[in-house]
Amino acid sequence: MALLIDVYNGLVKEATEVATKEMIAERVELLDKYAALATELLNAEFPNNYDKNDVIALADKLIERDIVISDIQEKQAEAKELIGEYVKVSRDLLTQDGGEFNDATVEKLASTLYELDLEDEFSKEAQAIVEHAFLDELNKVAGTEFTSLEEVKEFSKEAVNLEAAGKWIQNRGARLANQGKMKILQATGAAIKHPAAAAGVAAAVPTAAFAAGRMSKKSGGDN
Repeated sequence: MALLIDVYNGLVKEATEVATKEMIAERVELLDKYAALATELLNAEFPNNYDKNDVIALADKLIERDIVISDIQEKQAEAKELIGEYVKVSRDLLTQDGGEFNDATVEKLASTLYELDLEDEFSKEAQAIVEHAFLDELNKVAGTEFTSLEEVKEFSKEAVNLEAAGKWIQNRGARLANQGKMKILQATGAAIKHPAAAAGVAAAVPTAAFAAGRMSKKSGGDN
């Protein structure tokens, strides 16, 4: 088994070396091609008035130019393919409508659909940039670590719920305290009407006041 593994590793190494040699050979061939072109151009423009460094510099520029041209051609091919898809979709849509149309109508609809998709894509990118800036600023100011607006929304929802619950507790406590005060006033009124009950009222007032004070404190009703 060990021998088979050794053989396999040897084959992999050999294949890698061959591939590397082929890649190097291709690069050398490409560089030779650009060096020859650079030499030809320099010789035509500055006969016998250039050196090796001039050849290398011009060859680099030629390579950069061809890379740019290649990228442009690739993008143009992609755009042509994409436009072809929009034309096909537009033709299908117009055919489904059942009306008469010509190539100009198809191209106009295809152009409109293409522009709408571009605007939608741009809008998404712009929104993402704004959201990122907002989250970055929020995290700096608040010391938070939000990574999305959804997290902020969930947190805000919970905070609002907590605030609402706190207000309800506070209001409930205030109502209970007021009820306690009302009982005191009612008892005081009864004592005024019935002096015989004054002693009982005098004992009840401090107790009711104490209860009202406790309720008020529990609800944060010192305000």
